[in-house]
Order: sequence, then C-alpha cells, then structure tokens
Amino acid sequence: MSYFFWPQSFKISNKDQVYIQIDKQIEGIDHNYVLNEQEVKELVNILEKSKICRGVSRPDQMFAGKSIRVIVDGGLSTIITIYYDANKTYIFANNFTGIFFNVYYRISNKEDIKNYIEDVVNTRIDEFKKVILN
Repeated sequence: MSYFFWPQSFKISNKDQVYIQIDKQIEGIDHNYVLNEQEVKELVNILEKSKICRGVSRPDQMFAGKSIRVIVDGGLSTIITIYYDANKTYIFANNFTGIFFNVYYRISNKEDIKNYIEDVVNTRIDEFKKVILN
C-alpha cells in the first residue's frame, strides 16, 4: 500500500546520458528544442529535488496549443506536462518506469520546474525546430 501513497524521487541512473526535449506548438505547428548539456544538468538538479506522488489533478480536456511537454529520457522515462488552462496551470508527470506503466504523478516543486522550462522557452524560442512528419 505504501507504494501507492509514499512520495518517490526521480531516479537518474546516469546523468551524462539524460536527453531532454521540449515540445511546444507555435502558431499551430509542432516545434521542439533539445536542451544543451548545461540546461540538462540544471533541470536534472531540479528534478532530483522533486518528490512525486499519485493523486494528480488534470483537466478533463487538453489542447496541444496550451501545453508544453518536456520529454526526459535516460534513467527517468518521464514526460512532464505544463498545461495552461484559462484560470489554472496544471503540472504533472507521466512516468513509464516502475511496476505500473503510464501512471500520472503530481510533483512537489512544480513551480521550480515550470519557471525553469518557461525561462528556456522564452530565451530559446528562436532555436525551436519545426517538427516535420513524413
């Protein structure tokens, strides 16, 4: 039972092999940005201080144009979503590790994560690459 209610930490096995990508729609077109080595280290430090638990609150409907997805791969296998609703910002993690797959979590220091990601988006928006689907 404690597995379901006990806060967990993000487990990062090898910091050198962590890959982090931000996905965002810009003017209705999907774009992404891969964090550089320094940005990865900074975000990993924030994530290591985070505690995650079940019991996440999510909006009933989500639209891609109102969200930022942060894909963390390499020891975490997590997607962090920042969703901007009309009067509330939702921040949650979709974790693909452990005994249960595709489970949503709330994050303890979500404001730190949101502020860091928003800072990267605002300062690197010109470096986002358009996603081209074949």
